[in-house]
Amino acid sequence: MRLKPNLIPRLDVDFGIDDLVLSLGHWAHSQRAIADELRQFWPRSQALFLDSGRSALYVALRALGLGPGARIGVPLYTCEAVFEAIVRAGCRPEFLDIDPTTYTVDSESAAKVSGRLDGLVAIHTFGHPADLDALSGVAGGIPIIEDCAHAVGTRYKNRLTGGLGHVSFFSFRLGKPLSVGNLGMLLCNDTETFERARGISTGLRRLTRARHTLSALQNFGRATFYKRPWFGLFSLPLGRAVDDKLDLMEKQGFDPYRANEGSLAVLAAKLKEIPGRVERSREVAEVLRRRLPPGLAPPYEAPWALHSFYQFAIRFKDAEARKNAAIQLAERGVDSIRYYEESAEVARRYGYSSGSCTTSEAVAETVLTVPCHPHLEDEEVDRIANSLRTLEAPR
Repeated sequence: MRLKPNLIPRLDVDFGIDDLVLSLGHWAHSQRAIADELRQFWPRSQALFLDSGRSALYVALRALGLGPGARIGVPLYTCEAVFEAIVRAGCRPEFLDIDPTTYTVDSESAAKVSGRLDGLVAIHTFGHPADLDALSGVAGGIPIIEDCAHAVGTRYKNRLTGGLGHVSFFSFRLGKPLSVGNLGMLLCNDTETFERARGISTGLRRLTRARHTLSALQNFGRATFYKRPWFGLFSLPLGRAVDDKLDLMEKQGFDPYRANEGSLAVLAAKLKEIPGRVERSREVAEVLRRRLPPGLAPPYEAPWALHSFYQFAIRFKDAEARKNAAIQLAERGVDSIRYYEESAEVARRYGYSSGSCTTSEAVAETVLTVPCHPHLEDEEVDRIANSLRTLEAPR
């Protein structure tokens, strides 16, 4: 693989020296600080902090009383971590198809199996909100769990995602909209569920200070090497050597932990930046949208949605066209992601029957995402946009 020092990285791995200092510093004031910041966004929700988003989903399922054998509707087009948390909680995933424009769970697919569902995970994929009213209409009163891992600052009908379902969970791992490290958050929108979740979480081990310190130092190092010129010189070539596809799907194995409070100070500081980050991501997305060649549709935004553009997703006519586009972009210094390319194959390990979710399988073979985050410099935005403009239009 040719080394590319000017390659623009696929994700915003944002964890600098200030974040490291906050993470390792004394956390006595962070509990109050995080509570104050959270109330500005989700005033009626109560939060618990775990070491990851999948741990938060695991606790959420148990707190909702969704025990062994419960069937949980989940879109096929998502990360394996979601499937794994469902199974780890003793539940069974019921795979649902997605809307071909928003890439979120399709309400008609949910309606077909609603009679046998005990819960439903609504994933706000790439920062576009799922149609929660439509899903509520077919869910028949079962709990709806919002997956906000991609959707910090996303709005549904002018309401902030995260406070709209029975519970919601977030991931603040490196590369997510807010990069904090080993941190996930569970928001509960009623006190009874929160108290059950808190009781469950007290039975979990807490990340030790030593482990947290090591992790924070590792996160700082990873973030450093995820920027130019190190990303194209070192990080991506090494990653390709380990896993040629780099599909972000292989996330097997986890033990749920309570978060170390050192991460909360970092989150409290970054929560203040949400409005500005979303505004900038939307500005970048608009520049990219305007430069797309005829025949390539930009990401869809429903009239009732405010897309936070964690990813700028473009769909190609087939897998070969996507592959060629990724090669062209890389040659022009722009990295890209074939998100969830192996979703059907991975889901078969959890009981999925191939061909059941045809839209999801087609999207997994044809969608490519390019960088679209608030820390892109104007020069980088122009390069991404110009690279998109010169892509070969589908025939």
